[in-house]
Amino acid sequence: MYIAIIILGISILGLVGLIGFKAAEDRFGRFFFSGMRQRAGEALDKRFENIKKTMPHATARAARLTTRIVRAYASFGIAKALMGLENMLEGGLKHLRRAPRKLEQSGQASHFLREVAAYKRLLSKEEKKGEGEAVEQQEG
Repeated sequence: MYIAIIILGISILGLVGLIGFKAAEDRFGRFFFSGMRQRAGEALDKRFENIKKTMPHATARAARLTTRIVRAYASFGIAKALMGLENMLEGGLKHLRRAPRKLEQSGQASHFLREVAAYKRLLSKEEKKGEGEAVEQQEG
């Protein structure tokens, strides 16, 4: 913040100096440093001609660099968006897995399913009997 204030002060002093310099030229009716001004103008003309020659190359290079930067940020943004979408879908799936579901039963099952259910009941009864006998044998 202090650097910005210092730069602002220097800029204001420079502008006041230029305005004062121009006022002195108008008051005395002559141009100060007229020879130096002409040499400075010629030097600036040469510099601007050089810039005109190199500008198309520099502009194309800057455009390529800008395109690369935009592509990088775009791909990063797309990747982050996809990761966010993936996390959101995972959260939804976790919620669905935890939610209790009531299955609709019409009360009618096929003959095959009734046989399978009866067989499973028979097996579970036999396992319970086997566990009870095993416990009695261990105690005895």
